[in-house]
Amino acid sequence: MNPESALRVRRLQAAARAAELDALLLTDAANVRYVTGGYAADVLWSSPTRIVAAVIPRDGDPILLTPDFIAGEAAAVCGWARVETYGSLADAPVAQLASLLGPAARVGIEHGGEGRIGMSLQTLDALRDAVSGTLMDAMPVIHYARAVKTPWELDRLRWACAASSAGFAAAFARPRGGELEVDLAREIVAAGLAAGAGWPAWTMPGWIGMTSGPGAYDRFVEAPRRRRLEPGDLVWADVGFRVDGYWSDFCRAGVIGGPTPRQVDRQARLLAATGAGVAAARPGATAAAVARATGAELERQGLPGLGFGRVGHGIGLVATEPPSIALHDATVLEAGMVITVEPAAVMDDGLYCAEQVVIVGEEPEVISLAPTGLASI
Repeated sequence: MNPESALRVRRLQAAARAAELDALLLTDAANVRYVTGGYAADVLWSSPTRIVAAVIPRDGDPILLTPDFIAGEAAAVCGWARVETYGSLADAPVAQLASLLGPAARVGIEHGGEGRIGMSLQTLDALRDAVSGTLMDAMPVIHYARAVKTPWELDRLRWACAASSAGFAAAFARPRGGELEVDLAREIVAAGLAAGAGWPAWTMPGWIGMTSGPGAYDRFVEAPRRRRLEPGDLVWADVGFRVDGYWSDFCRAGVIGGPTPRQVDRQARLLAATGAGVAAARPGATAAAVARATGAELERQGLPGLGFGRVGHGIGLVATEPPSIALHDATVLEAGMVITVEPAAVMDDGLYCAEQVVIVGEEPEVISLAPTGLASI
């Protein structure tokens, strides 16, 4: 198998052995992409008709089960020695999956927190009846293995963030006024694609966040509107792009005609809270400790933090993945994990948030390199 896939499979197998699981059955797009080292099949994942599954035994070679018409490309990309196929759509390939799992007594599946199983509940029930062992939650195992990024993964995350930075540079490079929010969003996406992104995040339902103008600054995760931008509007956007499946996710803002002194001050205070969280993102710290550092600085700066349950999250093959940067999350950070830090405040004159994407290290590395101040546009 390709070296990247081999490294990831070994990491998952070690985590499975530690959890006393005999095998893992992966059917979610992100998890299959993870273990195959990059096989995408994006068109296939857009349809729930067919199952793609990876069986990872606790020892030995993994097995990929695919529809027969994609098996050749899948085998070429991931380099796995064993790729099984099916053709008929009369029934889901339950018997094949049970056979591939064999005598495994404890089979980990994507059952628990933030897990998504790539089959219907009816198929899952049939699989429970068909396997010889017990299907158990493996999400802690999967999240642990995926949390520390390989150098290849970090490269893709930097690239995706560079695409977002290019989008913001295009949006804030010249004076604005009179355009619609959706027009500005199109320019951001076009610039990100030109910078090498493979897929704009706003094609996903409810993604690219954008808002502008008084009375609308609480639209934190809403899509661009056909609203015309006017002088004095603070224009805020949260942008994500994918490169080889790996996401960026951060936000920036500008003010049409330039920010007022009060807006500049509020942004500076928000950035101080963001910086406190970034500085805390070091190996051995917990996700909760990063949240505490961020919240303490928000309070010191006198800003009313936006209460959406956390002030950041992990990022990788999913735009938001564990850990949550929140007081309830005791995950211990390790070098090579990637998180975001995004305290926010909604005020009468703007939505203040300049999310940063951070590689955890003794010196945390910020890879969301677009300027964080309020742009004059």
